[in-house]
This record gives sequence, structure tokens and C-alpha cells, in this order.
Amino acid sequence: MRVKPTHFLLALLLVTEILLPHPASAERDNVIIGRLNWSGAIAVAHVMKHVLEEQLGIPAKLQPVSVPVLWSAMDRGTADVYPDLWMPNQKQSFDKYIRVRQTVVAKLSYDNAPQGFYIPSHIAKAHHIRSVSDLRGKETLFDMNGNDQGEMWIGPYSWDASEINKSKIREYELDFEPVEFEQWIFLAMFKAAMKENKPLVFYYWEPDWPMAVYDLTRLEEPSYDPKKWNRVIRDVEKTSIRCAYPLASIYVGFSKSLKKRLPAAYDFFMNWRIPIDEVSKLVADMEDVPGNPKQDIVRVARKWVADHPDILADWLQTKNKQVR
Repeated sequence: MRVKPTHFLLALLLVTEILLPHPASAERDNVIIGRLNWSGAIAVAHVMKHVLEEQLGIPAKLQPVSVPVLWSAMDRGTADVYPDLWMPNQKQSFDKYIRVRQTVVAKLSYDNAPQGFYIPSHIAKAHHIRSVSDLRGKETLFDMNGNDQGEMWIGPYSWDASEINKSKIREYELDFEPVEFEQWIFLAMFKAAMKENKPLVFYYWEPDWPMAVYDLTRLEEPSYDPKKWNRVIRDVEKTSIRCAYPLASIYVGFSKSLKKRLPAAYDFFMNWRIPIDEVSKLVADMEDVPGNPKQDIVRVARKWVADHPDILADWLQTKNKQVR
């Protein structure tokens, strides 16, 4: 898809602002949180912003940014927080900036999060589809645009998961057209398809609201095997992935520069931990889902923090915990 010039210029300005050195970056008194483009990241970012500003008195800014730019900005200290860092999806960057360069710190938010390919359970039962191999020969059932070829949403263009899923489709010998667009566009299509009982197959993850609202089936894949997971970053043709995702661990990543510049913010992120089911509730409250109209995310974050004083108390401890 081509980008309109005005949108391109806006994106360029945002990237320039976050990547170029700030004359007084060492004295910057605010926390810049990456405003990423999936629901879980948006939800926890607003909770972080609320606690920083209302509990710690530290100004916080949500900066729209892509994942690669955010990593570079945290490395340079021109941005501070990656609120919803999925592993192993981000393994290459995790290794580079956290383990090798050691300019970014990671603290576990929650773990054992599944991801994979999903279909509505009634479609799975009606067409005897339990695994990805059961999709072979049935791809046209999932034709969404009338071109006689099945389509599968694999994630937005910029996501590492999208590259991984392209490889999976090829390695599983599935005749699907992989489609890539933003999550909010997919969710609009998803809700319409579910309302009309139309078949669809798509990549998704947990925690998120679709699994709480609808009866969905995650398709079986060969168990995760490192020998079957050969990833060449930014090169789909050389990537070969023939197994399920491992259960994901989700971290908050933050620039090590916070330790000297804003130690109270650094302590807060070192203490960060949030239950996986609470992330699901946050996302459900902020989305426009059946039976639960969309609410203002700032109010959702404020109410959630007020309703969870024990978690807040853990976050505001001043003694740093060990990095996992």
C-alpha cells in the first residue's frame, strides 16, 4: 500500500523527533513511552503513564512509534519505555540491546502467553479443522474478497510476527494469501465476520478480548522445536519456521538511562509486574466489544489503578528487584 505524502511526512517528523539527539537529553525530566499499535501495549502504556504522573509526579508522554525505531531510541536515551515486549518475537533486538549492548533493561510483566492461528469454533467443528494441516484443501472456505483464494490475516506489515507467519504458511504448504494491515482494521472485519457467522482464519495472541467474548479455536501445530525455528530477520525467503510459537514471555523494556535521570521511574519499572488476566480485562474495557461499549482509556487506566492498591503498592516499592 502506498503512503500518502502527508502521512509520510508526519511519520518522518515523528521518527526524527525521537531519534535525533536532544540538546539536553541528559536533563530531560519526562518519561517517553512508546505508543505501539496493538491493544495490550496501548492498555498497559496508559496505566504506566497514570502511575508516573499521579503517583510519582513525573510527566509522561505516549509517543507513536514503530518497534525498530523504539529500540534505537531507547538505546540512545531519546525514548524510555517499550511497554509490551514480546519474546521470542523480539529475540534479535532483545539480544542486541539488552544482553550485548546493555543499554536497555527488561523486567518480566507476565508469561505463558499463547499465540498462533485461530478460527471460530463453530467453523472448526463444521469442517473438521483442528490443526493447521487440516486447512489444506479448504483454503477457499476463507475467501474474504471473492478472488477464489483464501486469505489469512498475519498481522500488520511492521511486525516481526508477520514475517514469521509468512514463513509458516509456506512451510505448512498452505495456499493462503497473507494479508497485512493494522490490528484495528482487522478487528472491524473480525467483528463483522463473527456477527454474520462467516469463516475466517487469522493470527492472534492472548491475552486479548476476542478470546473472552467469542468461542475461538487455536489450531494445533507441531510443538515448538528450536531446530524447526530458523529465523533470518528481515528475510522471509531465508526464514524457515515449521512449528508452533513457544509460550511467550512479555516484558517491559526501558532505557538504562532512566536510572540516573529519573531513579523513581527506574524503580517503578524494576518493580513492574501485571497478571495476564488483568491485561485481558483492561483491553476488554478499552475496546468496543459486544456487551461492553468502548470506554475512555484514560478513565479505564485510572479506575484500574484505584481498584488494585496491592499491585500499586508493589510497583511503588523503592528497593529494586532483580532483573530476570
